[in-house]
Amino acid sequence: YYACVSYVDAQIGRLMSALKEEGLADNTIVVLWSDHGYKLGEYRGWGKMTNYEMDTRVPMIISAPGKTGGEMMSAGKKTESPVQLLDLFPTLCDLAGIESPDFLDGKSLVPVLKDPAASVHKGAISQYYRKLDGEEYMGYAIRTSTHRFVEWRDFSTGEVTATELYHSKSDPGERTNIAETASREVLDNLTEALLETHPRQGLVMKPAIHSDRTDEPGKISFSNQTSGRVSVIPISNKGSRKKSKIKRLKPGKKTTFTARIGAVYVLESHDGTIHEVHSIDEPEQAVVITDGE
Repeated sequence: YYACVSYVDAQIGRLMSALKEEGLADNTIVVLWSDHGYKLGEYRGWGKMTNYEMDTRVPMIISAPGKTGGEMMSAGKKTESPVQLLDLFPTLCDLAGIESPDFLDGKSLVPVLKDPAASVHKGAISQYYRKLDGEEYMGYAIRTSTHRFVEWRDFSTGEVTATELYHSKSDPGERTNIAETASREVLDNLTEALLETHPRQGLVMKPAIHSDRTDEPGKISFSNQTSGRVSVIPISNKGSRKKSKIKRLKPGKKTTFTARIGAVYVLESHDGTIHEVHSIDEPEQAVVITDGE
């Protein structure tokens, strides 16, 4: 393990040195992050899927040019502010001076890069599905700079069935659940922060965007009248993307799909300005893709 870390550290050093030698360090953003952790029997589990620290925490290092918006970056500093991988997209847009699409869930971390004491989230959120004794549950966790709070809910109703609370400073291994002994104020504040983004509600396994095909045949065409490339992505009954059938339309090009009434397609432009969902509602229909719609 340590040999692997030392090897990766050395390669990162070579990369950063090469950027300086080539005169590219002042206009290049470098982000280091990784996949999440893996259990080797901890919590009586094996693998990498829980709502605990060892499974959800990842390294994240951002190296950006010295100034943005006229303010200096805090080079060489680290922060206790909770962040999420969802924040990388808007952060890179912000650093590069590109407007972020409005459908993003993350937030720019530039305020934290300028001031390590700043914060853009009340906590980092994770969730994981679990089946126990034939019953289905969804667990939601919020990790603040001091605590990890986990709420387990009945999958179909959203009713809370169990809670866990760990003090991240005094119990970094998350061995002692203090949910029953912690102050009401701490529990209320963490619960309120979690409910802001993940209200208690019943869930269904099938995602909101999925195909619900009938036996009736249909045909749908897409014509790209924008100035950029647009991907047309067929969606399966389970909500997954049919990657082998994706069509990438250049400006002025057209494609046609023959499927069943109820089939669903997602449109995405490469610059992030277009994100649309279309379904076959009639035997034949045409979609014209234009800028700003």
